[in-house]
Amino acid sequence: MINLLPYEDKKTGARENLRRFLVMAISFVSIVVLFGIILIVPTFISLRVQRESLKDEEANAKSGAPLDRLKEIEVEINKLNSRLGVLESRSGSPVASDAIKKVIDSAPGGISVEEISFSEPRGLEPAKIILNGMADKREDLVAFVKSLEDSGEYDKVDSPLSNILKKTEVDFSLSLNLKK
Repeated sequence: MINLLPYEDKKTGARENLRRFLVMAISFVSIVVLFGIILIVPTFISLRVQRESLKDEEANAKSGAPLDRLKEIEVEINKLNSRLGVLESRSGSPVASDAIKKVIDSAPGGISVEEISFSEPRGLEPAKIILNGMADKREDLVAFVKSLEDSGEYDKVDSPLSNILKKTEVDFSLSLNLKK
């Protein structure tokens, strides 16, 4: 192949090719760095947020927030104990607390008692315990009612029909008349 270009033009062409190559290489490296920065920014932001969160948790731990929570729990336990004491003193004997304890102890695993009311006997009306709570399954509630009836502690166990309409997560209300 015969090259008819003068030496200066050849030199200029080689410089032009080198310049184009450097521009392309720098552009490629710049694009790769730019994509890297774009991809690392969300991770950086996430790590920064986590770091701030950990600093806040550390500050809360040092400030004694769990100790405050323990104090709140202790106060709540004392309130419940005083309420139980009032309940026992009103009945004149530990019958009320014993009856409530028996009901709670007889509740199977799928039953959670959320509210208990006790009314003292009035005239011919017997002492009554009213329970409100939730059963995981209808079968658990039926078994609970059956165990209460079979215990012989109660004259009457009232379970409204609405207690067994739902198959799962059953809200229930029971009324128990204590034997005299």
